[in-house]
Parts: sequence; structure tokens; C-alpha cells
Amino acid sequence: MKKYSCDHSALSLAGTGKENEDALGVTEGAVSCFVLADGLGGHGNGALASRLAVQAACETCKCSAELSED
Repeated sequence: MKKYSCDHSALSLAGTGKENEDALGVTEGAVSCFVLADGLGGHGNGALASRLAVQAACETCKCSAELSED
């Protein structure tokens, strides 16, 4: 199996809202996962929603031994 590497960084600029509700997650292992969720500023609990979405996606990737359409 061919090995790949990927460098990554994150930058989130302040928008017009009171707080930045975006979330970013990265997992590396058998399956690497890069997830970005937009908190939709102005909607209730956008920061919580985006953080939970990122956590769920990253946990799913951590539990995967390989990538499949499922």
C-alpha cells in the first residue's frame, strides 16, 4: 500500500458575527479525515452544532480500518 503524507494548517477569519462558530477536526491513521463545519452564525447553538458534527465525523474515521462508500 502506498503511503502519503499531508501537511495542514487552519485559519479562520472573523466574520460579521459575535463569535466564530466554525469547527475544524483532523484525524490521522488508517483513514485520515479532514473535517470543516460551518456554524451558521445567527442560528442557535451554531458553535455547539459544528463542534459535534466534527467530533462525530472524526470518531467515525478513527473507527474505520479502510475507506468505503458505506
